[in-house]
Amino acid sequence: MRAIFVILIFLSILNANDKLILVFTHMKYCSWCKKMKKETIDNKKAQKKIKKHFILTQIQRESGNLPSFLNPELFPTTYILSSDGNKILDEIDGYMKKDEFIYHINTIYELEKESKKLSK
Repeated sequence: MRAIFVILIFLSILNANDKLILVFTHMKYCSWCKKMKKETIDNKKAQKKIKKHFILTQIQRESGNLPSFLNPELFPTTYILSSDGNKILDEIDGYMKKDEFIYHINTIYELEKESKKLSK
């Protein structure tokens, strides 16, 4: 397991708010990756939602830090992982506009929150 991901899971475990992990994978020369990062991931409205419910990490494929169990077939791909990092809750393949993205990640967050309530 890569060091960056181990640190991410450690931070998530320490997190009292039980935030989910959002992993944005991208490639250096991918125009759709750059567009999604600029217009969606780095957008103020999206950042507000992300910071409230998620721990965000951005991993460039060429860096070699992509965990082996995350195997995107195209880029960008965004993964939503459980708060302990042991389960992939969702995989968003390709570019997604800001409002669709916010709606999507919020839906996954709410479903996971409800699932945890039911399992208690």
